[in-house]
Amino acid sequence: MPPVIGLIIGLAIVGAGAGAAIAAGTIAATLLGISALTLILTGATLIVGGVVGMLNRPPSVSSLVNDAANHAVSIRQPAAPRVIIRGRSQLGGIVTFICSSGSNAEYLHLVVTWAGHECDAIEEYWFDNYKLTLDGSGNETGKYAGVVKVETKLGAPGESAFAGLIADAPTAWTSAHKQEGCCSTHFRLKWDANKFPNGAPSAIRATIRGKKVFDPRDSSTAWSQNLALHIRDHMTDRKYGLRAQSWELDDASFIAAANLCDEAVELAAGGSEARYTCNGFYDTSKTVGDVLSGLLSSGFGKMPWVGGQWKIFLGAWRTPTAPTLTDDDFRGPLTLTGRIGRRDSFNGVKGVFLYPGNAWSSSDFPPVVRASYVADDNGITGTTDKGNWALTTVYGALDAAMHMGYAYVCTAPHTADADKEPGLGAHWEDYWQDAGEISWKDVEYPFTTSPATSQRLAKMELEAGRRPITLAAACKLGPYLSSPPDVVPVTHANFGWTDKTFELASAMLTVESDMALGVNFSMRETDEDVYAWSTADEQPMLDAPTPVLNDPDTVQSVTDLTIESGPADAVTAPDGVTRARIHAFWNSPADQFVIEGGKIFVEFKKHADSTWIVQPEYAGDVQDAWIDAVEGGTYYDVRVRPRNVYGVYGAYAEADNLQASTTISSIVQESLSPTTIGNKNSTIVGGTNPLSATDAGSSATIAIAAFALQFGFGQVSFNSGSITGLAYSTGYYVFFDDSSVPPAGGPQTYQASTDFTDVLAGRHRYYVGWINTPAMGGGGTGGGGNGGGCCCVGMFLEEGRTVGDIRNGEFADCFNGRELERQSLEMGFSSKRVRCVRLEYDNGTVWEGSADTPFHSKEGMETTAEGMDGCWGLTVLDEEWPVRRRLEWSYVRVLFLGLCEVRMLYFGHREFAAGKDPHKRAISHNSMIGGNPK
Repeated sequence: MPPVIGLIIGLAIVGAGAGAAIAAGTIAATLLGISALTLILTGATLIVGGVVGMLNRPPSVSSLVNDAANHAVSIRQPAAPRVIIRGRSQLGGIVTFICSSGSNAEYLHLVVTWAGHECDAIEEYWFDNYKLTLDGSGNETGKYAGVVKVETKLGAPGESAFAGLIADAPTAWTSAHKQEGCCSTHFRLKWDANKFPNGAPSAIRATIRGKKVFDPRDSSTAWSQNLALHIRDHMTDRKYGLRAQSWELDDASFIAAANLCDEAVELAAGGSEARYTCNGFYDTSKTVGDVLSGLLSSGFGKMPWVGGQWKIFLGAWRTPTAPTLTDDDFRGPLTLTGRIGRRDSFNGVKGVFLYPGNAWSSSDFPPVVRASYVADDNGITGTTDKGNWALTTVYGALDAAMHMGYAYVCTAPHTADADKEPGLGAHWEDYWQDAGEISWKDVEYPFTTSPATSQRLAKMELEAGRRPITLAAACKLGPYLSSPPDVVPVTHANFGWTDKTFELASAMLTVESDMALGVNFSMRETDEDVYAWSTADEQPMLDAPTPVLNDPDTVQSVTDLTIESGPADAVTAPDGVTRARIHAFWNSPADQFVIEGGKIFVEFKKHADSTWIVQPEYAGDVQDAWIDAVEGGTYYDVRVRPRNVYGVYGAYAEADNLQASTTISSIVQESLSPTTIGNKNSTIVGGTNPLSATDAGSSATIAIAAFALQFGFGQVSFNSGSITGLAYSTGYYVFFDDSSVPPAGGPQTYQASTDFTDVLAGRHRYYVGWINTPAMGGGGTGGGGNGGGCCCVGMFLEEGRTVGDIRNGEFADCFNGRELERQSLEMGFSSKRVRCVRLEYDNGTVWEGSADTPFHSKEGMETTAEGMDGCWGLTVLDEEWPVRRRLEWSYVRVLFLGLCEVRMLYFGHREFAAGKDPHKRAISHNSMIGGNPK
């Protein structure tokens, strides 16, 4: 027999009735590999009086509570320890098998092993942050319907191998692959790029009711969350536990502890919870001593070896049953230690527990502090603890209270109110003082999942630590029947004690020189208040903010898909052939992962066909598309769907049964040359602003006189009107919507806005002009001009000068309807970000600017930049700049850019030339007449 084992057994026999704290036989042999070195170094006194403390030492650096992070997701490991699940827990498993099957390898099979023992049930499966919904056959019926199927094995004796996996992959998994005694799951995933953009779920977890345990109260074996039953199971586990024989356990103490665990404790929020529970997991790489320590910590427990058996005592007051020790029982003087070192003292307890409300991860519970203890440790004596500060409490001098994580002492009697709120109220310093620094003790509760239980345990830790008196008493043999951790009253007149209660820490039988027998006790003060608890002591658990993140698997669809094909949409190609087009437009999806970096896909087909034709992809912020390859008179369907930056597609939006039209508008039928295009400007005839504003008594009114807009095909007249109820001394832009092509004219509903971007927002919107309303009681005012559109700030006006840096009074090339001329900038406005397009001309000219910028095409159409696709636009080419320049029509394609920074410039009644290349520039109607509101 190894010498250490002999020493353990010998002392255990000698001290059998005195509470020797380590087991003989199988328990000692099991513990040898864990603590033999400790036993040798610390000596016999520790073995007799303190090995329980050694077994209950704080867990090693690889903390049990931090195992939650290591098992947050299922992982692959070539060799992994088994996992033991106690009570209920959520965790990831070990991927123990993976293969593919199917004619095109479309199925992926994963076997995830959760535990190395039989479990009671798997309550939930999670893929990332999504909880699977399974039918009776294991088919997922929600988000992953049709692509996920689950088979479960709980690890019961006699279970067969996964039948579905054998059927799908018979050469890889056979009936011999049973994983006997293990709880595991077979996941069959069918490849779907939309459901699994990353190939497989990145985090697979399960919520599991774990190991079944024996209950000595009724000799049943079933799933339970009772802490005492799980400690007993760990003690008797022959495979992963301490391997104790049942006769080595004092079942009477375990039954009492189990009943204590089931007692109901009231909660501050209402209802109740069991006093002590066990919920958590660990892997078998942890030492059995660390696991036992973690289990006992969840019930403030102790396990002494008494009379040849292990006993268990959990956190509750034990009424003294032993006779009071008096001076008649002492063999000699008492040794008293009344203080502990500052390094080991504490006045607050904080720590972590396993919290289901934070994805079953280790979380901080509300710390437990008593303000009176903080005050005592900082030299403020005589305080009375009042718990947490409350608005309605009446405080007296030297009352101590906690508030907002700090300790305070009342300096003057007062009725509490917000004005005297410690640390915050306007006059708090007149009534309170800071009690000083908090000294913390850190704890871990790896098998506790309740914030309230964690606080109860922490309070017991705090109260026990604040009772520092230890007593060493050499007694006669009479009190020898007392054993740790009995509560023993002590009466000793010299110390002023009458029935002062102590908890025995150790008892050692001793033989005096004259062969007289005695017993030496070591004990520490305790009392009923150590275990006292009320709902007022409980603090609410402040959950960590739940991140609201985009679900990469959920993609919002486009909305309000509309398709048109009419005279304004058809075009005539340079060869004179008229072709129909379909114009599709929609609202962007409410999904930033589409708009920024995603794609839009447009598909179309003849209504009578079944095959969809896919257009080239568009940027994610595009809101319309032209479909050219259509036949006039034929009916078509169009559908649009987005794809986000993760590669996941959204649902289609569809519009059906539109007839493509080849009828050409009279605007388009007129062919114009560069010398006549100036008449196409949609400007007010005569350049006179038709706006005036007056004081209407309680608000301002803008009057619009009858006016005409000049287009290349002629003039369109519009009726007068007014806008009432406007603010005084405010600049307004006036506009109207006319969806007819060409505009119908006549009466209109005029609108006014202080934001010019409203003028650019409509597809068939026309700008009248701007005006400043008068001050209250002031006279009438007149307005400014019309125009519209913006050019990207990086476009060149000429060599060395861009749209972004030109200043008022500086010159640029402008077009007056007949030829180029130099014109000075009358007004340049602040830049802004709007939806933009790029115009690419066949002659190499590139222009970028607002999608709503007015343009004129060679076909004679007044349109916007985004409507120039497939048209011919006017450009300026510098052959020998700045001497020789020429105008040239060139075919245009439109690309969508998204949001870009643009600037509006006003060169009087002139259009101006701008482009990405200073020597290849486009002509656009990008000016305003008469300035802008102040």
